[in-house]
Amino acid sequence: MKITYGRGLTVATVAAALALTGCASGGSTADATASPGLDNNGNTYITQELDDGQTHFTRVVNPNGGQVLSYSADGGMSIIEQTDGEYTYAFKDLDGDGELDPAEDWRLEGSERAADYATGLSKEQMAG
Repeated sequence: MKITYGRGLTVATVAAALALTGCASGGSTADATASPGLDNNGNTYITQELDDGQTHFTRVVNPNGGQVLSYSADGGMSIIEQTDGEYTYAFKDLDGDGELDPAEDWRLEGSERAADYATGLSKEQMAG
């Protein structure tokens, strides 16, 4: 597992600690790394490269109690960084435009995000 702090600062691998966690819980290392136990008490987001044996994916843990994100590492998803006060948060760039749109901003209410998302849909897409 590789843990990276926002802006590409790589931190030492914690495989030994995760292996011990897996042994102590009776689960495999993959089970231990897939658990949501990573806390982020820093000022910027942390990324983890994880593999559950079937899928290689990235988990993003935002600071200050922010949303935890995950996506397939092979899927071409990119992250948008947004600084808010002393914190740097990560957001999925769902439409690939490199800008944080309301639909991508997990800090907003769901109704506001859905309304923004719907404005980009055709009538055919809305009908299903």
